[in-house]
Amino acid sequence: MGHNCGRHSPSGKGKKRVMATQQPVTFTVIGGFLGAGKTSLVNRLLANGGARRFAVMVNDFGALNIDESLITETDGQVMQLANGCICCSLAGGLVEAMINLMQYRDQFDHILIEASGVSNPSRIMDFARIDHELRCGLTIVLADATRLTDQLADPRLHETLQDQLASADIFLLTKTDIATKAQIAEARTTLAHHQPHVPIITLLSDDADLAQLLVPDDDTDSQSHHVHPDHHTHDHMQDFNSIALVSERPVNRLAFSRICKQFSHLILRGKGIIKFEQSAMIWHQTGRHINFTPHPDSHDRPDDKDSRLIIIAIEQLDAVSDALHQLGFTSYHDSSA
Repeated sequence: MGHNCGRHSPSGKGKKRVMATQQPVTFTVIGGFLGAGKTSLVNRLLANGGARRFAVMVNDFGALNIDESLITETDGQVMQLANGCICCSLAGGLVEAMINLMQYRDQFDHILIEASGVSNPSRIMDFARIDHELRCGLTIVLADATRLTDQLADPRLHETLQDQLASADIFLLTKTDIATKAQIAEARTTLAHHQPHVPIITLLSDDADLAQLLVPDDDTDSQSHHVHPDHHTHDHMQDFNSIALVSERPVNRLAFSRICKQFSHLILRGKGIIKFEQSAMIWHQTGRHINFTPHPDSHDRPDDKDSRLIIIAIEQLDAVSDALHQLGFTSYHDSSA
């Protein structure tokens, strides 16, 4: 996989060897059964990704409906686009596609892979779990509100659907514009039953900034000293709630981690600097995907001993706020917000 790509000798325009000093690239898997809307989501992420340079792995280039004027170069299995993104065909299999893609490692920041409609997304995420050049991102599973109940009731599909639902870090409920209220309610109940710790987002047609929630910028250091509600992130999305908290004393890491897991079904996006007893960590969370990374020494604010965090959710966050207050956090109001 990726660790072999650095020794590969690629040829052709634009291809460069992978340098061992590069930071791992985040690997996001988009799963869900046939017809759930995975390709539509990929298109939306490409269209609204901002400065992100995506590498997208798909079964069929044609399904993306890429405008020929946006294609700058193609060698059959890899297509480079004018917005800095790259598309890679899975026609030869996942292993071959990864080898082809990693030849372009210096040209993208984030890998999106659209899983087959009958595959287990967790098996695909295993690539990131074992490859030091990859970092595990979200496993996003789409569920069709109009068909989910019937699909799970079909003995031929039940096991496949069970595996897909079990792999999710976050659920996107699709087709809600044509589903009945009863179908939507039943689908949400079903998803919550299978994965009580995974948040459920209703995918709306005007969620223009969805990419900022699902695939946030990987440059965590640039966010280190500015932790306050980013209202522009969700102005055009569904009604979100957010809280910003600060703690002036060291935080118990075990207790904080327990809260992250307990309320993962509410936390659509969480980030912050957490000053634990032993070390400071950068915290990022989306659903049940929780990540702590060491915080680098700060030269511009060396005397800052506070923990600061922001949490965004669809549901009310009173219970999360109460739990964090018991750890010593208080409400935080940033005058620059």
